[in-house]
Amino acid sequence: MTRRVDEIDVVLAPVEAVILSKLRYFRIGGSDRHLRDIRQMLTISGPQVDHAVIERWTHTLGVEREWQRALEVNTEG
Repeated sequence: MTRRVDEIDVVLAPVEAVILSKLRYFRIGGSDRHLRDIRQMLTISGPQVDHAVIERWTHTLGVEREWQRALEVNTEG
């Protein structure tokens, strides 16, 4: 995805890709910071996040538990 910022084209990763990366980092390192970041992304981006894409990739990457934990954190407020 490309956005124009101050007349400069900036390439951005889709939010789903960032969430999946953070799930992998959480699995590796265990830092709750990644879950907090995911929580903020879900809060800010809301319906723009394609949960079907994330669900499909969590299975492929083996981070289903981490995704469920992120969703639990998200509902705890």
